[in-house]
Amino acid sequence: MRIAKNIFLILCILFISNFKSFAQEIKTRIDQSVFKINDKIKVTYEYYSDDLEIKHLELYTFDVTSGPGVKHSTTYKGGQKTDEHTVTYTFKATRLGKQRLPQLVMDENGKTLVSEAVDIDVVADGLNVNVEESKFKEYKAGHVFYISFPGYLKTNAGDTSQSSIVYQNEENEIYGFVTYQNKQYLQLETGKEMTLNDFFKSELKKYADDKPQVQIGSTKSQKKASISFMETEVSFLQAESNKKIYFFFGIAETDTTFYTVLCQAPEDKKDKYKHDFQQIFYSIKD
Repeated sequence: MRIAKNIFLILCILFISNFKSFAQEIKTRIDQSVFKINDKIKVTYEYYSDDLEIKHLELYTFDVTSGPGVKHSTTYKGGQKTDEHTVTYTFKATRLGKQRLPQLVMDENGKTLVSEAVDIDVVADGLNVNVEESKFKEYKAGHVFYISFPGYLKTNAGDTSQSSIVYQNEENEIYGFVTYQNKQYLQLETGKEMTLNDFFKSELKKYADDKPQVQIGSTKSQKKASISFMETEVSFLQAESNKKIYFFFGIAETDTTFYTVLCQAPEDKKDKYKHDFQQIFYSIKD
């Protein structure tokens, strides 16, 4: 820890004496951190060297709608000259959830520099419902994927950036959600490619580890068409009500995305609703 602090102090000193010595020369500027899926997202990249040239953009899960807009200004303060350069783009997100903004890759005399990493939350404008004359209705959500729910469940866009769909039936104490994680972004975040088994264990630990008197069932896996599925069952004691709770937990993996599905009900209603929970899970496609 002390070594890390010393390195940080050295970098700060070098930055004050010479901008070019600072490892993160390209700043990323935005005016907010949460955007809707159809918003135009204006991003400005700022740097202070005349020697930088644009190589390309790492777009990740965004499309360019306009740009680049390039500006240069020179200021003098205390006899010191400062050249400020800005490059501005407008982007549109193609995925819901936590996303990394495009990073500007530049060249400085043969050395590659990348703009600072900035994450934003992309939330839904709302769901476009495709109503079918059947017990289950299909919803189109997010980036895009499809999932079916029985008619007795009310669904809506998630209130948080990480929930794509939440659903419930208060009368029968049924609650659940669907979240998703872009595999490319996940690999950038973790520095490694994550398998379905790895992601399943990580997500299950997140939702089950802190539960009192938790019991986790066996894991089942199967593949349908090009989608891989992994599921299990969990029961625990809900401290507030002193009631046993059951939830069905599953991860579906497509070519680009991991989907997490959790369906919860009182344990004494497990047999009545388990089949529907499985139908919800196995209806996922993108």
